[in-house]
Amino acid sequence: MTVNLSRSRLLGRCLGLVSLTLGGTALLGSDSLTAQTLRTASQRWLNVQQTQGSVTYLANGSRPARVGDRLTATGQGIRTGSRSSAILNVDDGIGVVRIAENTNLVVSSLSTQANGGKVTEMNVTQGQARLQVRRFNNPGSRLEIKTPAGVAAVRGTEFGVTVSSLSGKLGVATTSGAVAVSAQNQSVLVQPNQFSTINPGQAPTPPAPFNPNIRMDVQELVRQGGGNYQLRAMTDPPNLVFINGQPIEVSTTGLVSAVVPAQPGGMITLLIRNPVGTEQVYQLATPTP
Repeated sequence: MTVNLSRSRLLGRCLGLVSLTLGGTALLGSDSLTAQTLRTASQRWLNVQQTQGSVTYLANGSRPARVGDRLTATGQGIRTGSRSSAILNVDDGIGVVRIAENTNLVVSSLSTQANGGKVTEMNVTQGQARLQVRRFNNPGSRLEIKTPAGVAAVRGTEFGVTVSSLSGKLGVATTSGAVAVSAQNQSVLVQPNQFSTINPGQAPTPPAPFNPNIRMDVQELVRQGGGNYQLRAMTDPPNLVFINGQPIEVSTTGLVSAVVPAQPGGMITLLIRNPVGTEQVYQLATPTP
């Protein structure tokens, strides 16, 4: 059995995500009401800076996203298709988010607190996103990434997330700063060059060392009946894995186990993507009968 690296690429420099808000404090008198109205009308937004391939803008229906589109309210979002990506800026320049292919991101909350703190909550239901968020000046500001398995909360850091389209499993890896990862009323602090994963309904795993370089160790590739092959391999637990274009679940120990149909040419293609956007493709030669 041979394992040949055919290509690898880094999905851009880490760019981060940011908040966007709307609000004001309660004031008395006609002048105060006017001030409050002006402040409320001054919305914040996430701005589409760049798109590549098939990117859908989700707001009052759906249409192809365009540079300059803004997400300004709960429920609005961006969806990327195969071989597609998008970059979002935040109105106040606090950060950027780079969204990889086959990713769904929706705004779940945009608010400004009475103390001026800006709160942004986004929901990533599947895919991968990499964020760079500068440190907040206001202690009331926060940014949260919500997923089916848990929440990643930051106050200024560089990190990425993966969300399995099969199970909703969350993977979080940090390259600078720290991220609080929470689920089931339990939290862990993911420090620089660490990762944690969460399966839905479970608590976060203890932080472990994160290597941004993709790792894959093939343990078994054997022929079965009907021309299928049994594949067992190990990779890092927060990674996403696709075999011949189909998503395959990765266990919290990093095990990948799948029955793979025979392919023309006798090759199996594996694509592996980690939380910070590094991806690598391997070509596996299937055993001859």
